[in-house]
Amino acid sequence: MLGNIIIEATGKVENRRVVAIEGGIPQIEVTVSQTGTIRAAEISILITYLNFPNADETIYTEGNGVIMTKDGNVNPLTWTGQGVAKITGQISKNVGSIFFNTTTNKKLSFLNNSVGVFEYFDEDHGNVRGTIWEWK
Repeated sequence: MLGNIIIEATGKVENRRVVAIEGGIPQIEVTVSQTGTIRAAEISILITYLNFPNADETIYTEGNGVIMTKDGNVNPLTWTGQGVAKITGQISKNVGSIFFNTTTNKKLSFLNNSVGVFEYFDEDHGNVRGTIWEWK
C-alpha cells in the first residue's frame, strides 16, 4: 500500500555519458544532484543511473543513490532502485521502486531496509524533480 511522502527533492542533471552501445542502442549513464527534505531534515542526494532503451520507446533504468543530511553527518543513507521512463516531448517521467539501507545515520535510520516508490521528472534543460513515497 502506498504510504506517506518521505522525500521531495529538486536538482539538476550533472553529467550524461555513453557507457556502451549494444545492437546500435546506446546505454547512457546519468548523474543527478539534488536537495530536498526527509521529515523536515534538509538533505543532499547524489544519484547515478543507467538507461536501457526498449523497443517500445520506454527506457528501463537502474541505479544507486546516496542521501546525506546537511548537518554534516557523514553516515549516508544509500539506495538501489529500478524504474521505467517514458519521454514525452522534452520531459522524461520515470516511475519505479527503491530499496533503502543505512548502518548508523540516526536521522535517517527509520528508512533502513524499507522500500519506496518514486515518480521523477527530468524536464528540459536537465531540471529534475521527484517524490518518493513509502511502501507499506
